[in-house]
Amino acid sequence: MSSADLDPPTPSPVTARRSTARRVVLLLVAFALIVGLPGAAAAAYAFRPDRHSIVLPPMPTPSPKPTIPTSVGDTTALRMLVVRDGVAAALTKLAGALLAQDQETYLQVATSPGATSMLRRQYRNLTAMKASVYRVNAGALLGGDKPGQWKVALNIDVCFVRPDCVAVRVVEPSVWQDTADGPRLIALSPSKTGSHWYENTHPWEVADLYVAIGPRTMVAATASLRGRLPAALAAAEQGAAKADQYAVGGRTPDQYRVYLASKGEWKTWFGGQRAKWAIGYSISTGPYSADVVLNSAEISASYLPGVMRHELTHTASAYGTYYWSNNWWLIEGYAEAAEHGLTWDATSVTRRFVDSGWNGKLPGISPADNASVAAANGRYGVAFLAVYRLEQRFGRAALVDFVNRVLRTGQTPASAAPLSFHAEWSAVQADLIRFIKRY
Repeated sequence: MSSADLDPPTPSPVTARRSTARRVVLLLVAFALIVGLPGAAAAAYAFRPDRHSIVLPPMPTPSPKPTIPTSVGDTTALRMLVVRDGVAAALTKLAGALLAQDQETYLQVATSPGATSMLRRQYRNLTAMKASVYRVNAGALLGGDKPGQWKVALNIDVCFVRPDCVAVRVVEPSVWQDTADGPRLIALSPSKTGSHWYENTHPWEVADLYVAIGPRTMVAATASLRGRLPAALAAAEQGAAKADQYAVGGRTPDQYRVYLASKGEWKTWFGGQRAKWAIGYSISTGPYSADVVLNSAEISASYLPGVMRHELTHTASAYGTYYWSNNWWLIEGYAEAAEHGLTWDATSVTRRFVDSGWNGKLPGISPADNASVAAANGRYGVAFLAVYRLEQRFGRAALVDFVNRVLRTGQTPASAAPLSFHAEWSAVQADLIRFIKRY
C-alpha cells in the first residue's frame, strides 16, 4: 500500500465552497432572528442550500389609524363629508323604493310634513306615469339657515314607460337635517323656472295628476279635467301618428306627453304661458324631448284633434335645442301643415291679414304676447301657406329634410335649399311670396 493510500482525502474545492456558503447563511439567519430584521431573514431563507425550513417570528399588526370624531351639528368640512355620504345613501334608498313601488320606504327619507307631502305627491304621480328610470343625486352641500342643516340641489332624472329613453331632468332645492341616525329631508321644493329648459317646473311636481297612457302618448290632468282624459288620449294617439310622419332629426319621440291645464294651471305649469292668443304650446324638457300643455278652457272637443296634431308635430321637430331665430314661419308653418294637411283652405282672417297687414316677408318672430287673436291667426296663416307651398311643390321628404337642416343643424335656408330642393333659396322664397299674395 502506498503512502498516498494512507493519507486522509483532501476536500474538493466544491465541497469547501458549499461549507462556507452554509456558514454564511446560518449566520445571516441567526443575525436576523436576533435583531428582528424580517427582510434579512427572508433573504437568508431564499438562499438556504438545504431543505431545512426556517420558522420566522410573527409579524406584528399595526394599530388602525386614528379617526377624528365629528358630532351632529358640526359645520366642519369633515362633518360635511359625513352628511354628504348620508344624503347619497338616502337618495339611493329613495330611488330604489320608487322603482319598486314601495311607498313606505320612499317616504321614510323625510321627517317634516312639508317634505313628506311633496314626496307623497311625486310618488303618486311618477308611479301613475309609469316611471321606468328614476335617478336622484345630490349637488354640492351648502350650509343651511340653522345649525345642523344643509342645503343641496337634487338632480332628478326620470324616464316614463320606456327605460331606453334619454332622461328628463329636474333640479329641486332641498334642505337636510343632520341627526344621529343620518341626514333627514326636511324641505323639498319644485324646480325653479329659469333660463334653460330643464329649469322649468313640471306639472308632476306641483299638482295631483290623473293619467291615461296609450301606445305612443300619455295624457295627464288634475281632478277637474279627469273626465276629458279618454277623448284627449284618443286625439293624442291620432295626432302622434301624424306627427311621426313629420319627425325630423332621424328619430321619432320615444313618447308624446300632454298635460291638460285648467285656467289657473295654464298660468303656472312650466313657468306659465303669457301670450293671450295661445291655446297650447310645446316646451323642450330634455335634449330629445318636449312636453305639450293645452289650455283646456279654450279648446272645444271638436278642435282638440287638430290642436293635438299641431303641438305634437312641434314635439317631433322642435325639441331640445334647436335653431329658432328668424325661423318662426318655418316652425309654426310646419306644425300647421301637419295639423291641416294639403286640402285645407286658408281662412278669411289670413286673406285680410295678407291684404292689409302683411309686409311681404316670411315672419321670423312670434306675434307679440298682447297681439289680437286675429293678428296672430293671420301670421299663422302666412306661415302655413309658405310651408304648404313647399310641401306641395317639392314633396314631404324634401320638406322634412329642409326643416331638419335649418332647425336641427343650423343651416340657413340659403345653404339648405339647394341640398333639399335642388333650387336656390332666392328663387324658392320668391315663389312663396307670390303664392301667398295670389291666395
